[in-house]
Amino acid sequence: MADESRDTGSRSAHKLNVFISYSRDDHYFADQLDAALILHNFEVALDRQGISGGEDWQSRLGSLIRDADTIVFVLSPSSASSDTCRWEVKQAVSLGKRIIPALCRPLEDAVPPPELSELNYIFFYDEARSPGSGWGTGQAKLVAALNTDLDWLREHTRLLQRASEWQSGGRPSNRLLSGDDIAAAKTWAARRPKDAPEPTALHFDFIRASEDFEGERQSEERRRLEERERLVHEAERATAERAAAQKRETAAARRVVQRTLIGGLAVLVFALLAGTFGVFAWLQRGAAEMRKVQADAEATRAESAARDAAAAREQAVTTRNAAVLAQSQYLADLSLRETEERNNPVNGFLLALEALPDKDSDDPLQRDKRFWPPAEMSLELARRRYGSGRLSALATTNCLRWPQTAATSH
Repeated sequence: MADESRDTGSRSAHKLNVFISYSRDDHYFADQLDAALILHNFEVALDRQGISGGEDWQSRLGSLIRDADTIVFVLSPSSASSDTCRWEVKQAVSLGKRIIPALCRPLEDAVPPPELSELNYIFFYDEARSPGSGWGTGQAKLVAALNTDLDWLREHTRLLQRASEWQSGGRPSNRLLSGDDIAAAKTWAARRPKDAPEPTALHFDFIRASEDFEGERQSEERRRLEERERLVHEAERATAERAAAQKRETAAARRVVQRTLIGGLAVLVFALLAGTFGVFAWLQRGAAEMRKVQADAEATRAESAARDAAAAREQAVTTRNAAVLAQSQYLADLSLRETEERNNPVNGFLLALEALPDKDSDDPLQRDKRFWPPAEMSLELARRRYGSGRLSALATTNCLRWPQTAATSH
């Protein structure tokens, strides 16, 4: 049982984290063991805080056990009969932690927790049944045992911490693994060393939920890309159809003009053959009236063609703007995921900039695109995550304009 407290501080990524479970009667031995393990470059969690009746000690000790890679149980008659020490052993077993029993003195008639019955004991006193036992050899054996399967145990602890946070937070999707982390976690579970503890059910639930959500996310991204491609294709097809219609209308107008000219020439020839000025004048008036009627009809057809062409251009612009807006929505959403889920604010920042309009751009699509507010929110989130100064430098390096205000940015 742990009766006093020491704040171990933030955990070092390169050190194995060891939690020492002990009884208050064995505090001197626990202190010596703590000092020895620190000298061997281990991160040691040794709870020294007294347990009062109104304190949520189980939550505090449970967190220390969860965050430890290995549990060293100081076994003695006192700890064997301690209800708190037995609870710590059960908690360690439920979390799939490796437990190493360290005997500091003979057990005599004491019965240790049943969960320790299959484990190898390390004797730190002169035990007749274990020749060469004692403090020095016990320390050497413990250090050797702790240095076994270090990487696998560290990953066991890291994944358990993430899975516990996911579980306690109501299993939200933004706390799941993503991308290559899922494959790495599955490989870790499949390569469990022979003597290492089994991954817990929570480990497997966390990995399986991450894999399922990643599959759904990738499917949704594929659907968005397909929809964007469909919109672009429809816009291109509408533009081509309107251009073809305009071309046909222009050709028809040219044929009308040609027929009008031919009719006028025929009238002129007929007037010359008639031989009299009266007949010629009459024919001229008739030809003029015919040309007027034909010109009016041609003007009507030209106006209709112009209206159709204007409608075609308006439809093409509308379809193009819808496709560009869909692209901005996709980039803004992808920026938010890069920043929040993948902890990559640099990519998030660049994607958000691409989703926003740029009035100084030479590309009319980028310059005239519709402003999408969530893109600006994603940009601000990435800037705050990574630091405004560093992102300003990054924007300058990549020839990007840093938005001063919402008004000047859009």
